[in-house]
Amino acid sequence: MSTLFALDAMGKEAAPAYDKLVQLLDVPDSQFNIQVRVCHIFRNLGEIAKPAIPRLMKLADEGVPSARTAAYVTLGMLGPSPDHDIVGLLTKRLDTFYLLDKERALIGLGYLGAEA
Repeated sequence: MSTLFALDAMGKEAAPAYDKLVQLLDVPDSQFNIQVRVCHIFRNLGEIAKPAIPRLMKLADEGVPSARTAAYVTLGMLGPSPDHDIVGLLTKRLDTFYLLDKERALIGLGYLGAEA
C-alpha cells in the first residue's frame, strides 16, 4: 500500500508502473482497497490510463462497492471513449439502490461534462 500511495503522489511520473497497476485491478482485496488506490493513480495519469478503460468498466460492473464506485469517478475523469459507452454505464447506475453508487456515478458524469 505504501508503494501505491507513493505512486499516487507522483502524478504522471507514475506512468512507468502502468502495466503493473492494470494487473492490480485484478486483485480482489477489499480489506486494503488496492483497486481503489489504483483508480486514484489512474485519475492522476489521465490520458496515459485510457487503455485501462475496458478493465475499469469491468470493475465498475463487478467490483466491491468501494472499488466499483471509484471506477465510476475514474471513468468520468478519463473522459469519453469512442469504443466504450461510459455515459451509458454511469447513467445506468443512477437507478441502483445504493446511494454511494448514485453519488459516484453523478460525479463521473459531471467530469464527462457536455459528453454526458
